[in-house]
Parts: sequence; structure tokens; C-alpha cells
Amino acid sequence: MYSPIKPNKRIFLKVDSLHTLYVEECGNKKGIPALYLHGGPGGSINPNNRRIFNPRKYRIILFDQRGSGKSKPNKLTKQNTTNDLINDIEKIRAKLEIKKWLIVGGSWGSTLGLTYSIKNPSKVLGLVLRGVFLGTKIVSKFMGKNGGGSIVNISSMGALNWSGTYGSAYGASRSALLHFTKSTALHYADKGIRANAILPGWTRTPFTEYLYNDKVQRDYRSNKVPLGRWGRPSDIASAILFMLSDDASYITGSSLLVDGGVMAGELSRPT
Repeated sequence: MYSPIKPNKRIFLKVDSLHTLYVEECGNKKGIPALYLHGGPGGSINPNNRRIFNPRKYRIILFDQRGSGKSKPNKLTKQNTTNDLINDIEKIRAKLEIKKWLIVGGSWGSTLGLTYSIKNPSKVLGLVLRGVFLGTKIVSKFMGKNGGGSIVNISSMGALNWSGTYGSAYGASRSALLHFTKSTALHYADKGIRANAILPGWTRTPFTEYLYNDKVQRDYRSNKVPLGRWGRPSDIASAILFMLSDDASYITGSSLLVDGGVMAGELSRPT
């Protein structure tokens, strides 16, 4: 990733009678326009998203989708459909006087990026997307030609239970990933390809730092973890490495919870 940068411009763009979007622009004002689409639904942008791009080469546009992040009103799902988001992207493009741009996204952002590009092909310079479906399709061909391999998808403990605000959308997408992982495992087993999923619990990362720094939010979650702490990125990384290793050579189509025991019963720690 590139060094941290600050936005050149921040605006709030009113897109209809209910919603106003937070939009920021970074990097080279005369560079190649690139739009970053965050995951979710219900996610938001964060400073690390700016660092994906070379700030000398790209004019970087980021925004919080309807109902999320700094966009207003927060957590509103009314008038918040995929078509609404596609129309929002076009309004941002027009506001910033951009003819064509590069579309970059992951997770839900890849779905939104593909849908936008299908509807507006003349406005798109190219696509840089990451996602389990496209990624699996590509790497499975390579693995099959080379005697097999291992795919590890990152889901969430939210796939197994209510996930709070935006729970239905988030939970459904994470649960769908578990079924996709099982289907992948069965489809490619005869080629020596294994597919498993990791289900992280609450993990302290730059993305969740705002929650961890809020004592009420931090304590609420910590008290639901039998092991009494948030997860670390190294906890998730170790589980991924195990699933990729030969030690897991007889494991496929499985899901591994790395949640400190939360899903064992949402127990509170003894006091």
C-alpha cells in the first residue's frame, strides 16, 4: 500500500429528497480518475482505502454509499436499492465532471461495480475487482493444471447469527459464501482442490478501530467473548495458514470459527 494521504476535497452531495452522500477526492487532480466502491452492504470507506492507489498517477474518488459511514441519514434503508446506488455513482461522476473512470471494488463493491459497468459501459475505463466468485473461477483453472491447491474464503460469524444493523443483508451474503465454499469444494474435489471458509469474530483492525476506541462498543463485544478479548489479525492469519497447509489436506467444504467462543452461546465472562 502507498503512504497515507489526506483528501484534496470533501463534499456532501444531495442525491434525492432523503439521502446526502459523503464524497472525497484524493491524489492527482489531473490523474486517471478511479472510483473506489466499498463493501457491505452497510460498510464505509476508511483512510486505508486511499492507499490502494498511486496518488501521483490517479485521481482517487471515494464515497460512503447510502445510509453508511458519513453519508446522511445514517443507517436508512428507505430508497436504498442497487439502482439507487448506480444512479448515485452517475451523479457523482457528473458533479466532478469526469467523462470516464476506472472502477475499483471488492466484496459487495465488486457486485456494485459490475452492475454499474453493465448499465454504463461507455463511462468505464476498466474494472479492478476482487471477489470470491471471480477469484475462484480464475485460480481453479491454474490449480487444476498444477495438481490441486487450497482455497480459503473469509466469511464471518455473522453468517450464523443476527448481525445487528444491516444484519439481514450482511448475514445473508456471509451465509451465501459458506454455501458457495461447499459447492466449490464438491465441484473441484476431483482436481485435488480443497475449499474451506474462515469465520472471524470481532477482530481489531484499522477498519474496526472506531468501534474498539468506543468504550461502550468495545466492552459490549468483549463481554460476549468467553476468551475475554477481541481477535487479532494474527489469529485469523494463523487459521488461514492452517487451512492452506498440508496439515489440513483432508479438510474441504468446512467452516472454521475463529471467534473466541462467541458462537458457542454468546456467553458473558465470569466477573
